[in-house]
Amino acid sequence: MSIAGRTMVLHTGLLSVYRQLGSVPNEEASNFYIQIPSELLSEPYELGDEASIEGKIVKLLSADQRVRSEFTSIPIDFILQRSVAFDHLYILKSHWQTNFRDRGLVRPSYRMDVILDKAMRKGSSEIIMLYPKGLVGIDGNEPDR
Repeated sequence: MSIAGRTMVLHTGLLSVYRQLGSVPNEEASNFYIQIPSELLSEPYELGDEASIEGKIVKLLSADQRVRSEFTSIPIDFILQRSVAFDHLYILKSHWQTNFRDRGLVRPSYRMDVILDKAMRKGSSEIIMLYPKGLVGIDGNEPDR
């Protein structure tokens, strides 16, 4: 997996998208999120709530398991909310509205595979490159390149 000539990233594999029924981290976050083990993101990079996470969609599967090719390589940003053992990555509201709602994906019945490559702590302008010298898969194995 290469992004702009770099072989690195946190590669999630296919994850279910969930819908938060209560409050969300801030007004920029949608109600839709994915979750990953915190040992792979917030813990090693010392990220707190409301950190910004940038990435790209690798694959999106609809409820009927169809690959939605129009989502391939679409940039996607998240707002981090830490939880016990997991990080909830809320899709940025503007991205959800344009890329998901406007295409009819308003129920959390799809799964997506994303690569995460940058983070920024709340209140900071410092860009943190995620795993700049390696490729990490969510299941602990190195993903296919």
